[in-house]
Amino acid sequence: GRTAAIALVWVAFLGYSFFLAPGKGPDAQAADQALLNQVLSTPFDGSVSPLFVCIFNMLGIWPVIYSATLLPGAERQSPVPAYPLVFASFFLGAFALSPYLALREYRGTAGSSGTLDWFTGNILESRLTAVLLLAGALYL
Repeated sequence: GRTAAIALVWVAFLGYSFFLAPGKGPDAQAADQALLNQVLSTPFDGSVSPLFVCIFNMLGIWPVIYSATLLPGAERQSPVPAYPLVFASFFLGAFALSPYLALREYRGTAGSSGTLDWFTGNILESRLTAVLLLAGALYL
């Protein structure tokens, strides 16, 4: 049930992005490129909607939050490895994470993280990372 629902949503998002999403024409692509250049060069000058800039910048914070949530205990999960898909989520978002979320083993209760590798234990699980992510989210 859960796996099929996540897979169906993933396929629907893929179908929409490839066949129905706006911006496929040359004029729309030029406008998108101009907007992207504006957001990357001077994001807080007021020429782009502050809400858009906030959401755009949060796309860098959420993958770190997902990494800190998904990677502890990932070695005891499904046959799909978490690291490549979590890393890909920095570029592809939910398009990369959805297959992992669909195929991982569902556990209704929280368990122990088990043994953590150095990066997960010392970086993702640290209080400093949590404070920095909170500060970044609040700043936006």
